[in-house]
Amino acid sequence: MVVAVNHTDALNCFNAIRARQFYPKADCSISNDVLRSLKRNEEPRNVTTKKINLIFEQNLQQQVSSIEFLPVTGTFHALYKVKLTDDSLWVFRVNKLPNNFQDLGLELEQQVTDLVQEKLGGIAAYIKVADSSRTEFGFDYQIVEWISGKTIKSYDDQEPIMTALLEQYAAILAKVHSIKMKHYGLLSSSLQGTRLSWRDYITNNLHEHLHYLFENNLITVTEHEKCNRIFQKSEKLFNAIDPCLLHGDPSSHNAFTDGKSITKIIDWEDSLAGDPLYELAFFASFHPQRRWKHVFSAYKNTMGEIEARDELFWIYYLRIAITKAVIRHRFAYPDVPGQEPASGRIRLALAAVSEKRSLEEVA
Repeated sequence: MVVAVNHTDALNCFNAIRARQFYPKADCSISNDVLRSLKRNEEPRNVTTKKINLIFEQNLQQQVSSIEFLPVTGTFHALYKVKLTDDSLWVFRVNKLPNNFQDLGLELEQQVTDLVQEKLGGIAAYIKVADSSRTEFGFDYQIVEWISGKTIKSYDDQEPIMTALLEQYAAILAKVHSIKMKHYGLLSSSLQGTRLSWRDYITNNLHEHLHYLFENNLITVTEHEKCNRIFQKSEKLFNAIDPCLLHGDPSSHNAFTDGKSITKIIDWEDSLAGDPLYELAFFASFHPQRRWKHVFSAYKNTMGEIEARDELFWIYYLRIAITKAVIRHRFAYPDVPGQEPASGRIRLALAAVSEKRSLEEVA
């Protein structure tokens, strides 16, 4: 998120900020109070029916027949369901942050999904328009295809169906990882990583994240020291990584299904260039360990044999757990019932690294 200025200057500012971030939700320069207020699903005051009508008329040359403000909400975005006179359905996605935070990520996401569609077909949700220029309407928005069905999160309590969908999800991610990228870390507006090495990205803001967790009593001084030592000793493991496209947020909320197959993947704004094993660790962090074997097997069947880098997997898992703990505290998200709390995942990873635990023991 960047302060609104000339659009070219805003893009340059956006790229510079991306280079300083490990994960936008953890590292954004927005107060915790504002972040926590975003959970209230309120319509942005500067978004009016008249403006939405004009935007659709200009971009799709169709009249709007109905507009529905949706009860679900993205982290930084308000959502509307828009029906046009030709009966087509669209999602109108709007930046709901305070007006001085311009969301260039909406435009970046359109670039990423266009790339995925070019390389792999229509698995990424189609973004018709993304505009953060504010030249006419004063807010940042996307027009995105309406996706029928529901997210695979809704099958979380139906293990056989969930397992089959996760296998499909892993296979899709494997195909995404076949797209080669330049440089490392969060993507810039030129669709390349913002860091020159993978090590620089993985350790970016690590000390700040650990300090935040310690200051808020989420980790002990001993855990703080152990985390620092692990990353200091492991820097060589981050070398010789061939960067590929990573989705960046492979949660169950971001995959849609018709109940049998995964139909679309959404929310590509946190995409990055890096190691596929990192994304597998990120994927695993959303699920109990009993599901991991299905993910690894499906990924391997699509992408080929995964190099046995058990230690690096657990270090990635630790880095992700640290970041998620920061995010959960900043946004005041409650722990998910039935899942390991964020701080618990840190302890799990610390133990696994210390014991040199093999993934075969959990998968």
